[in-house]
Amino acid sequence: MDSPWGFKKVVQKAWDTHVTGCGMFRLATNLLKVELKQLHRMSFTNITRRVDEVKEQLERLQKNLENDFTEQNHLVMQQGVRKLKRLLAVEDMYFHQLARDRWCTGTDRNVSYFHVVVKVSQRRTRIISLVTDEETRFTSPQEISS
Repeated sequence: MDSPWGFKKVVQKAWDTHVTGCGMFRLATNLLKVELKQLHRMSFTNITRRVDEVKEQLERLQKNLENDFTEQNHLVMQQGVRKLKRLLAVEDMYFHQLARDRWCTGTDRNVSYFHVVVKVSQRRTRIISLVTDEETRFTSPQEISS
């Protein structure tokens, strides 16, 4: 089953590109990394803003549908609902990957909690100080990086 974002097509296109050379050279020069980065940008960039925009569009469509119920307006509303569901699924995947938390389910929409989990994870993995073998402690970012 292909994802709605065309993952299989992107991988197939990248692997179908002919590159001559030994196996490792072909693997290193494969365009898959570039293609996947582009797919990621198209799928996840500004996902929360895009969800909000679609919700606003659906509210306007709902008002329009209440005032003027036509088959065309109804079809447009259904398409908007399908688009919102897809974007919500993408947003859930984005926050799930960001939080790296196993308990996350598709039904949990508590976005603020995900942000807290991500911030805690970032704090936990941040290097605050560095102690050398000579027991010298470095605390500033400049000292740690050198």
